[in-house]
Amino acid sequence: MKNIKMKEIEQIREKLLKAENPIIFFDDDPDGLCSYLLIKKFIGKGKGISIRGEPWISEKYLPYIKDHDLVIILDKPMIKEEFLDNVKKPVIWIDHHAPQNVKGIIYFNPRLKDNEDNRPTTYWCYEITKDNLQVHEGRSPYLWIAFTGIVADYFLDYYKEFKKEYPDLVIDNPKEPTDLMYKSKVGKLIKIFSHSLKGKTKIVNKNISLLEKIKTPYELLNKESEEASELVENYERIEKEFEKMVIEAEKHTAGKIIKFIYGNDKYSFTAELALYLSYKFPNKFILVCRDDNDKLKCSIRGHKKELPPIVNKSLIGVRGYGGGHKYACGATIEKEDFEKFWKTFEEECEK
Repeated sequence: MKNIKMKEIEQIREKLLKAENPIIFFDDDPDGLCSYLLIKKFIGKGKGISIRGEPWISEKYLPYIKDHDLVIILDKPMIKEEFLDNVKKPVIWIDHHAPQNVKGIIYFNPRLKDNEDNRPTTYWCYEITKDNLQVHEGRSPYLWIAFTGIVADYFLDYYKEFKKEYPDLVIDNPKEPTDLMYKSKVGKLIKIFSHSLKGKTKIVNKNISLLEKIKTPYELLNKESEEASELVENYERIEKEFEKMVIEAEKHTAGKIIKFIYGNDKYSFTAELALYLSYKFPNKFILVCRDDNDKLKCSIRGHKKELPPIVNKSLIGVRGYGGGHKYACGATIEKEDFEKFWKTFEEECEK
């Protein structure tokens, strides 16, 4: 297995199987959600909590771990020192963002061995769990969950295996993950997962519980159960709101940089809008921002230059934070400082 020693996989697998009552924190996107579902189905126990609106695990989550014997953190870029200093429980952290310097926990990140290997957390969770997940009727029952999360995070690993088991859900020879997102039924699966994480916490928690009960992609796509019907109805309701937002965003597509700022108290569509605009306008930089009270929460896309250096430079002297992958980043900026951020961002993109 490239860049990851088998003993690391085995160590994590052993710890997971020994846990009596783990708590699982995961990022609020399809990669985080699919990672959680794989781990939860693998160990068959534990409590899951989606971390929404911030890229780290902070000390405010310490009260949640009181009654649990293992803390699992999936697809979160950072953990605050205050959390690590006071957690007092074994911690497994599986991630693929920029490597962090942490001690005293099991930290699994492929970029520690090869900084170019940023395959998503879902990929690694499937590598950890797949050999122990029972094959049913000739199929790996959770490959579809793994592949959904992998494609959602812009990779094509396991495409051949997935196509063999579910040929009607993909297109032939996709050049990019976005070809599957927008031209195949896998794209609908991704959106169902993504939209399940939107809205009030109570609704999101219910959606996650429903997804835990779904056994096949066909059950979900064809609404073959009450749980599937409820999830698809939720998807269709939110998708209508997203389509309205797309119409508004496409009014701002002139110029080298597409900048779209919107206010929506109900749902956040920054990542989905940025991805869609990047797919439709591949030669442009994309900056989609949600006005959230005193902050602007942004998703940034672009294929012409690596984005982290641009984002980091734009954040100098600005109250905010940001980062991400080569061609997909996020940032949260104080509203009063946004124009300063924008001026530098625009200059860097124009170079």
